[in-house]
Amino acid sequence: MAFVRGTTKLFTVSVSDSNATIVNRCTLPALEHAQPASTCALDLELWHWRFGHVNVDYVRRMLKEDSVSSLKLNSDTAPDAIYEPCILGKLHWPPVPLRASWWASEALDLIHMDVHGPIPVQSNCGRRRLKEHNDSLLVPGRM
Repeated sequence: MAFVRGTTKLFTVSVSDSNATIVNRCTLPALEHAQPASTCALDLELWHWRFGHVNVDYVRRMLKEDSVSSLKLNSDTAPDAIYEPCILGKLHWPPVPLRASWWASEALDLIHMDVHGPIPVQSNCGRRRLKEHNDSLLVPGRM
């Protein structure tokens, strides 16, 4: 997969059989990262960065609903669709499988346990921890 801006190839990405992504070629850092002391306009791109690279549509919704105080915007121009840090940051996430590759077929094949503690109050037998066991085969109402 290649990411191109205009006629310049920015970088390429390969996806392995196990859905691991590999960036084959990186470019030099963008100017805004090389000179962080420079000032920039109050535009969607700036708020996209400041809100931790949140989706630009969320920034627009925050403006429309006035959910963030003192959020000002001088330009509604959308940032470049190929924003390298966002694309590279999302590449390590494999797609969510539609079905589990393995499921318990017998009781006690797979057990989940939650442990909480120490808690300030002791139980009647002097314990200060709570444990909850769940067998993934057992479904409520099936016992």
